[in-house]
Parts: sequence; C-alpha cells; structure tokens
Amino acid sequence: CKYLRIDGCLCLVCRSQRLKFRLNLYELKEGRQIKPKTFMSMVSNLLYEKRFGPYYIEPVIAGIDPKTSEPFICSLDLIGCPMVTEDFVVSGSCGSLLVALLFAQWQLFNLHYSTFIFTDHTH
Repeated sequence: CKYLRIDGCLCLVCRSQRLKFRLNLYELKEGRQIKPKTFMSMVSNLLYEKRFGPYYIEPVIAGIDPKTSEPFICSLDLIGCPMVTEDFVVSGSCGSLLVALLFAQWQLFNLHYSTFIFTDHTH
C-alpha cells in the first residue's frame, strides 16, 4: 500500500505519468508490489534527473511495507533529497504553519495516547 501526494504547479503534477510508467514497469519486472522505501528512491531519482531544470513540486510519500506491515512516511524536496521521519511531514505553501500545529498534536497524542483530532476553526 503506497500513497503519493504532490504539491506544486498543476502542469508539473501532470508529468506524474512518467512516474506511473516507472512504477508499472517495476511491478511487471519484479512481479511484486513496490516497497515504500523503494518507491521513495524511484521518485527521488526522477527528481534528481531534473535538478538543473527542476519540477517545482514537493512530494509526500506514505505507505505500509507489505512484508513487515511497518508504516513509512517521508517527503522530498524539489531535487529529490528525502526526509524520512516516524512522526509527520508537511508540504506545500502552508508547511511552516502546519509544523507547529502537528507538533502540538503529536505531543498531545504521546501524552494522552488518544487519536489526532483536527478541528476547523474557520466558521
């Protein structure tokens, strides 16, 4: 199980067909589902190939290892440098604002062993 979220320019996000092609080719060649860490390397290599004319995107990759059932989450910058973490990652234009919110929620989660509760205070 793997998920990819891409923040950035819509025309560059449409180029994800190239990534889908590589993913399908991997699964046909190997005969199994791709692991999230391998998928991260694939996306990282794709972004690094375009480092001199980069795609202005910030992908977030999340998944569960099919063999060990361990969760995996990471984010990449626009040249493919990964940031693997066990907590949370943020991406996009409001990333700096979300860090404080998620960090506070993560501490609350660790203190009370409860689930994350996100409320919308806009109304």
